[in-house]
Amino acid sequence: MSFRDRKGVSALRDDVAAFAGFLLNLLEEKNGKIRELLANEKAVLSKLASHDRDGAEDLLTENSELIESIDLLNYDMSENRRSLSAILGVESSSVDATLAGDDSNEGKKYKSLLDETNAVLSECIAKADEITVLLEKELNETGKSIKDCEAIRRVKDLTGISFDS
Repeated sequence: MSFRDRKGVSALRDDVAAFAGFLLNLLEEKNGKIRELLANEKAVLSKLASHDRDGAEDLLTENSELIESIDLLNYDMSENRRSLSAILGVESSSVDATLAGDDSNEGKKYKSLLDETNAVLSECIAKADEITVLLEKELNETGKSIKDCEAIRRVKDLTGISFDS
């Protein structure tokens, strides 16, 4: 189903344009939040590499807040897609593809922003995986340090040797 009126004007129908415009605004906001998340993830990797655990923890807390706001945007976008699907007569899951496939200026902008957002999101996922690997490595090293400290304490308890200077 086309968004155009019967004359084929390169613009979305008014009823669709309002919802599509709102959805586009939400997508732009989501894109900005995801870019912010990506920047933070890169900073977290840098902080972890330099052993600045406190700085990394602060950024990870900020990331949790960003993810929560992205989830809220996703909810709003989902509600908007449901409204659009009713108007367009397509499944809710097909609204993005339908909008992105339209040849209007709005459709082209939507497709471009959708592609950009998906690319940034993929990069976020890759960075999150890198962070997970580094955190697991830190955890393993911390576990080894704890075991070493416990072994030293046991030796001290058994021998009475003091390690204090």
